[in-house]
Amino acid sequence: MKVLRPELAAALGPERFLQEIEIAAQLHHPHILPLYDSGDADGFLYYVMPYEEGQSLREKLAKERELPIAEAVRILRDVVDALSHAHKHNVVHRDIKPDNVMLSDRHALVTDFGVAKAVNEATGRQQLTTEGVALGTPTYMAPEQAAADPHIDHRADIYAVGAVAYELLTGRPPFLGTTPQMILSAHITDSPEPVTKYREAVPPALEQLVLKCLEKKAADRWQTAEELLPQLEALATPSGGVTPTGTMPVDGVRKRRRMMVGAAGAVVAIVVAVFVVWMSGGEPEGPPRLAVLPFENLGSPDDEAFADGLTDEIQSRLSSLSGLFVTSFTSAIEYKGHSKTRTEIGAELSVDYLLEGTMRKDRVPDGIDQVRITPRLIRISDGAHLWSEPSTAEHAAGEFFRVQAEIAEEVARALDVTLLEPERQRLAEQPTTSLEAWNHYQRGNQFWSRSTNRADNRLAAEQYEKAVAEDSMFALAYAALARAWGAVSINKADDDPWTRGMEALDHAIRLQPNLPEVRLVQAGQHYAHGRYDQAIEIQREVLRNRPNHIQALASLGGAERRLGMWDEALETQTRSMALDPRNPGGVLLLAQTHGRMRNYAEAEHYYGLYADLAPEVPSRGRAWLRLVREGDVSGAERLWRQDVQRLGLAQVLRDQAFSEMHFMWFGLPNWAFCQDLKEFTVTTLGADPADYYLARAVSEHTEGDTVRAQAYYDSVRAVLEPIVQMQPDIAWAHSQLGIVYAGLGRHDDAVREALRGVELRPLSGDAFAGTQSLMYLARTYILVGEYDEAIEILDTLVNIPSLYSRALLRVHTLFDPLRDRPRFQALFEERN
Repeated sequence: MKVLRPELAAALGPERFLQEIEIAAQLHHPHILPLYDSGDADGFLYYVMPYEEGQSLREKLAKERELPIAEAVRILRDVVDALSHAHKHNVVHRDIKPDNVMLSDRHALVTDFGVAKAVNEATGRQQLTTEGVALGTPTYMAPEQAAADPHIDHRADIYAVGAVAYELLTGRPPFLGTTPQMILSAHITDSPEPVTKYREAVPPALEQLVLKCLEKKAADRWQTAEELLPQLEALATPSGGVTPTGTMPVDGVRKRRRMMVGAAGAVVAIVVAVFVVWMSGGEPEGPPRLAVLPFENLGSPDDEAFADGLTDEIQSRLSSLSGLFVTSFTSAIEYKGHSKTRTEIGAELSVDYLLEGTMRKDRVPDGIDQVRITPRLIRISDGAHLWSEPSTAEHAAGEFFRVQAEIAEEVARALDVTLLEPERQRLAEQPTTSLEAWNHYQRGNQFWSRSTNRADNRLAAEQYEKAVAEDSMFALAYAALARAWGAVSINKADDDPWTRGMEALDHAIRLQPNLPEVRLVQAGQHYAHGRYDQAIEIQREVLRNRPNHIQALASLGGAERRLGMWDEALETQTRSMALDPRNPGGVLLLAQTHGRMRNYAEAEHYYGLYADLAPEVPSRGRAWLRLVREGDVSGAERLWRQDVQRLGLAQVLRDQAFSEMHFMWFGLPNWAFCQDLKEFTVTTLGADPADYYLARAVSEHTEGDTVRAQAYYDSVRAVLEPIVQMQPDIAWAHSQLGIVYAGLGRHDDAVREALRGVELRPLSGDAFAGTQSLMYLARTYILVGEYDEAIEILDTLVNIPSLYSRALLRVHTLFDPLRDRPRFQALFEERN
């Protein structure tokens, strides 16, 4: 049952609304969700539809972003079939969008027929308004609708189909904008980018079909749904009158496609045939896209780590090949013990092939363990098994790595990937001569990938220590050990982990100085000391030889942000996400980068995807967007409260209160965060003392309790001063001391420390974290009453990529002392 909003119902009146609903209710079609009833209950206009098990197309897109081409075509065919029937009965939908398409089993059902027209006719209005009645949805609205043309007909639905198709195939609508007016203007004046700009695998026939739907003039589109339907049916039919080419060599298929695309005349028939070639087993342009799924362990449960290590190593060897696109094992391991179909997995990972298999380790009569591995290479489009060859290896390192190399080489051969000689040599490498050392290394990897907390990092380091104790020549384990100890030492005044990490790195460099993992740890050392240009040089060097190296891509994007290379960082992080699409961390980094660049629509999309991938994590990113994008304090608090109800207050506070942006939450009007924090001590919350005491100090200061605030400020001072004495070059500690000394009334000391924080982490050397140092300085200036200096800094921060915006300055009470000052008011007048 759907009920119109009261103000909308009051504006419409029931008679005309119910009349139009009654007309729509006469539609009976397999792809139309029927209207069972409608009525007026005390001024509430409602209509009733049958219950269908399934999900909306919008929900599916939120999870998968873009759909497999065959599935997208099938859904579009069902939608257009429904429209063809409706148009024959003189019913125009006027609001085709993913929200109004229901997916039930393998069928698409169009919902809400007649509703938009009823609103339109009952109000006598043909325009979209920002206040009052919205007729249609801006993202999918035809130009004539956006321009308030009174003569809208069925071809507006054709345009909307094109907009929906564009989003199904590319993961984004044809036009984006920060306001409805911007989107409507784009529909009227702008040409959509080619579909293949965002997804090269889309066949030319399908791209032309979509772009013809999106023609500005209605006369240039497909003229009827009945005309469009057979085009989609031809694309959705595997045979389509073209001989299947599933056994044709890859190069032959690609050559054939290029010849067909280049031919003149009969364009539609030719490009349809090209798509059929793709559907029937040929390859899309670009390298084959492969995911290596966790091999199933058929032996003892104690061998699970061994099986995962086997899969990880095969994936790593395959990803070293320049002619393959191989999804990261971080994303693939999500499907361990899964119940999803291969088609679903292929869609979620955006791959064309899966390598799966089984592993069993047994002890044979002579007392030697043997490992039996049965891999299977499967093409997703038709389920064909392209290669499978069981292998048996003795439980010894040399045999084990030989089998892994053979599997990788056979997969490359089956996919027609040419191996360069350096790649062939890499496949044959044996990282260690000790299987026991390898087992410890894999256990360390499990702890390392489990979380980012210090406890797991330390457990990983302990396993890597055991690995190098078994094999002192194991360079890969030394590199991992250096990485783990480095993570343990971050932001701590304890020199021991850092020293142990440096010793491990020295060992690794002596053994294999050019090993990518060793080079990337060196890059990490440069990164930790702010030498971002040197880190980037190493990361790009690794990627020249190993373009699929996910660790290199992930770390390169972070270093590029630090140097203010924001566009390059976006490109790198997008590549990283393509290789590792199910990794929440990579999605979060991309969301954060878009957010700092104030690409708020894109940031909202990726924060939503992150929430789907990591539902156990609070929605701090989306709450932050509410503040910086719109100054929406109540919306941010609503997300906070939803997280508290869903996850519990303690978990939300641990994750959210002490993030890099935690000071945003203090001083917001009607915000209960400060009260929530008081329910916990530093011990019961398990928080870092400096972060917790500073949060409490700012909270009490905001609420006007200066005595308790000073007590907490002094507690922070007692924690931070020893850190600064032992490690005087830690920028964040100096920046926080600036706030602390200001709270204690030590004005000169406060400004000195906050300035020192900026000197150690200036914008010129760190465009990412340098903005935080500047905000600490601005807040210190506010606390000591030097308002002009604070405003000058804020003017910089709202005009460069940062966490801060004019909308935030408008609503945050931390900036209340500045509100009457003309220079602060000018921030909202300029470039607004």
